[in-house]
Amino acid sequence: MKYNKILSMTIFSILILFFLLPSNMIISTSSFSQNDLLPSLEADPIILIDDDSDFASYPGYGNETHPYIIQGKDIEVGEGESGITIANTTKYFEIRNNEISRLGTSSTIFGILIENVKSNTAKIINNNILLIGKGISVEDSKGTVIEDNTLIYVKGIILKNCTNSRIKNNDIYKTVPPSLTFKNNFENELRSIPEESENYLKYSDQPEHYSVIFVDDSSDTNITENYINIEDSVIFAGIYIRNSDRILVKENIVKNVAVYLIEYQEWEIAGIALYGVSYANIINNTFEANEKNNLYIINSENLQISNNSFIESEVFGLELLNTIDTNITYNTIQQHPSYGILLDVGTSNVIVHHNHFIDNNIGNSQASDIGSNNVWYDTATNEGNWWNNWYGGDYVIAGTASSVDPYPLGTPLIVPELSQKIGLVFFLTSISIILLVIRRSRKK
Repeated sequence: MKYNKILSMTIFSILILFFLLPSNMIISTSSFSQNDLLPSLEADPIILIDDDSDFASYPGYGNETHPYIIQGKDIEVGEGESGITIANTTKYFEIRNNEISRLGTSSTIFGILIENVKSNTAKIINNNILLIGKGISVEDSKGTVIEDNTLIYVKGIILKNCTNSRIKNNDIYKTVPPSLTFKNNFENELRSIPEESENYLKYSDQPEHYSVIFVDDSSDTNITENYINIEDSVIFAGIYIRNSDRILVKENIVKNVAVYLIEYQEWEIAGIALYGVSYANIINNTFEANEKNNLYIINSENLQISNNSFIESEVFGLELLNTIDTNITYNTIQQHPSYGILLDVGTSNVIVHHNHFIDNNIGNSQASDIGSNNVWYDTATNEGNWWNNWYGGDYVIAGTASSVDPYPLGTPLIVPELSQKIGLVFFLTSISIILLVIRRSRKK
């Protein structure tokens, strides 16, 4: 019986550690079915709440433990409308388990619009939104939770002046997953040209219109475990964060952020872009096949970029411009036609070490540095990066800074978090085996 107990404990420990492993490689799938895409014969009317008294017809008491609940609605949005609008309220509420869709062509509507509600009172959970337009927009509403929603065809999630908020585990598609069918005329609408006739500027005042998740002036916000798969659209960035501090971007998957129309390809910028951001952690994410860069950062400082996978963008893996005091560590940076990392003009005091560089800028240096005072190794351990085209001596970094990695690693990397957990599994397993052997020896 004791053998069985030890074995059971070992198996239990391994299972616990397995579920603690990073989850960013688990791809979410849509909860839509084909029936969800068919027009409803008895659709619910749009919802407009602009005063606490408007909640009276919904279940709940409006407090933290018993919020008002808006759920189970099937709303088809008309021209220029929003499916659910809540503004200027002080009560707690949840918008959950609703279906919001439309058949028209307007790109000015919202699926869910929240404005100027009391801090920490708004939750938007597990809704399905199928629109040409903006899916969820929240402004001046601090502490908002946006979680477990599925958005298709929409331009995603907008968060403005909403500190201490959470955007978690949302699935955002532009192309339809294999199990879904097109609604009327959506294939043509997908190719429609926006009203602006001039090329979009990287630092436009309205990037929210062309970003999948846009966060502006919303410090202390977490963006975690979202799945973004966008293509055939005019997109500024998969995740765009502006003028915000203390941001966590963790375990997201962002892929195929690309422009279908050649004449609008100058609009492209990155899988994730940061502008004027301080003290952000970007960890355990996967960025793949995004255009032009997988990560673009400008005018930012004190960033930690660790344990991410940057794979096969159109130009650079990571590009930093006018960015200081940043650590780039333990990332996999792979198969970019230009540099895996470009430290551009005005970039200084950036430390780059223990990264895994594979087949970037084939035949040449896999990184470029035209900044100042940047270091390409860990000064505490004298360990640099692993370059799959290193053949001895210093690894020379391209660029006017004349930087080198003086301590290239001789073997490929193992991500520390993963290796520690695997090591702990082996340790517990070994201890259990030793105990079993000792027990059997005593019996003999």
